[in-house]
Amino acid sequence: MDPSAATGQSTRDAHAHLSSFFLDAMRLGEPSPPERQRHAPLAPPPSRGQQLDRSYVAVFAEMASPPPALQLKMSPMSKMMQELEITRQFWPPSKPYASLARSSNRDGYASQIGGAAFTKNTTQSGTQHQSGPSSSAQQPLRASARQYQPGPVAASLTVSHYQQPYYASQYQPEQVAAPLTASQYQPYYASQYQPERVAAPQTASQYQPYASQYQSEPAAAPLAASQYEPYAIVPHQSEYGSSFHQRMRAIQAAQAQAMPSRARRCRTLEETRSALLSGAPMELQLVTFPDSAAHVIYLLLHRDGEGYEQILRSVLAGVTRGVHDFIDNKEGHKVLVELLGACAGRQDEVKAIVQAALAPDANGTRYSLLRSTKHDYWEKCVRELMTAAAPYPDLSAMLVDRLMCEGLLKHDRGDQLLQHCFATTRHQDTVIVLQCALDKIDDMIGTASGAKCLVECYARATGHQLQAFNDILLARALEIATGKFSNYFMQHILEHGDAETSRLLVERLMADVVQLSLHSIGSYVVEACYQKAGLLPLVLAAFLRLDDDCLAQLVQGAYANYVVHKLLDTAIHVFPRETMALVRRIDGLPQHVTRRPYARKVMMVVLKLLARYGRMYA
Repeated sequence: MDPSAATGQSTRDAHAHLSSFFLDAMRLGEPSPPERQRHAPLAPPPSRGQQLDRSYVAVFAEMASPPPALQLKMSPMSKMMQELEITRQFWPPSKPYASLARSSNRDGYASQIGGAAFTKNTTQSGTQHQSGPSSSAQQPLRASARQYQPGPVAASLTVSHYQQPYYASQYQPEQVAAPLTASQYQPYYASQYQPERVAAPQTASQYQPYASQYQSEPAAAPLAASQYEPYAIVPHQSEYGSSFHQRMRAIQAAQAQAMPSRARRCRTLEETRSALLSGAPMELQLVTFPDSAAHVIYLLLHRDGEGYEQILRSVLAGVTRGVHDFIDNKEGHKVLVELLGACAGRQDEVKAIVQAALAPDANGTRYSLLRSTKHDYWEKCVRELMTAAAPYPDLSAMLVDRLMCEGLLKHDRGDQLLQHCFATTRHQDTVIVLQCALDKIDDMIGTASGAKCLVECYARATGHQLQAFNDILLARALEIATGKFSNYFMQHILEHGDAETSRLLVERLMADVVQLSLHSIGSYVVEACYQKAGLLPLVLAAFLRLDDDCLAQLVQGAYANYVVHKLLDTAIHVFPRETMALVRRIDGLPQHVTRRPYARKVMMVVLKLLARYGRMYA
């Protein structure tokens, strides 16, 4: 036979094998279960003893082809087979096709893709049939991919023939190297770099971290538990290590002294009594629990108890040593407050506590008595300090001066502390507070806390200081009345000030009644003139003196309309004749004024008063 014809026939056979394999693997050639049942009589299965003397090409063709009734429906399959054939040429090299060989059903078929062997082992006949172009005898094959051996035709149709990429004819296939053993394996780019010689494993005694960069030091003997210090290992800096240990010991000692450890449990009353009677200063940790603080307070309240003086001295020594720690502690400030009450009338003990609160610490740090915290522990303590120091002018003066230096007049709770200070401290000791308020009034009227403090200072002022406040109010009445925070100070003076001062202020404010009534804040001050000050005649007379243009501005003003209609409702019951005169003037304003949105409320009041009192006060 012509060798070229044999080669072409082998190629076509190989293509048929490959196409059949893909169709079988994707199960595209199998009919659906209903169709398989319908066509079952047309193709009865062979008996167990029947011998298959057909070539493996015919077997694959029969397995791949659908029943005759489905030939028309399977026409697209041929096109798919052609596309698979074309796609196969572009596949990259992958595992050999021998790994795709699969074992069929229990009859023991084993297919070879790219070879020329299709063998079936039968147990009844004991004979073997080998189909394919090869004429030489082959050994029987088991239906297993692991024991598969390629036939003679595989020499011409090897697996590498189907693994070549596109344009495979232009390139020589590479030889597959023998698999490397574990000892011969080299990592990526092993051909470009020389592998480093693996050193012998080191023992634990030979191992040194960063051995290539630092000189190893002889290992020290292990430390005992009593010699161990935290952060003892600082690599490669032996000189820094010694100073590091010293710094750590100093920090730990300072922390232990500044913040004593919290008590693990609440002490009983007897344990608290024994601790206080021991003569040692009381520690803050003794009162960290509510029950422990209650025990100390109980012992301070019972002055007739055994060892009361020793208990008082022990608590006093502990508080004066860290008074600010007690001030900031929830339970400790209760003990400080009770201690100040127990020391009432004892000048030496009160002086010791006040001096401890005002004196700087060992580092020169001066603690502020006015905290900016949410809790009110410090406020209670400062109040009790004022009360305890009030009988002693020198201590009271020291405490007041310190509070003024810390900005008491601008503090958020300054008005409350000032009220308590004025209530407990002598007037001679608080004169300096009033003088400071007069000097800082420009800054105080611009803040909410400052305006509140001005209210307290004005209520305490007497003599020339009160006159100084009144002069400032009259001179800057319009400014104070229209201020965001100072208007409250003005309203307070109109309501709680003396009659002469209120009358002078109202007369001064009514000179600018139009400007104040049109102002968003000043309108409230105008209302306070006839509602809080009780000087309605002065306000009503000021409105009657206005011309029609000014009156039209007030009626249609966004804020002034409230001033007008509230004035009419209030004055009609006290001064009805003067009020009706003002009502008729408003009713006679042009319609483009009275029909404005803001003038509707005023006109409703005007129409109501005209209907009720029009004939009576014609």
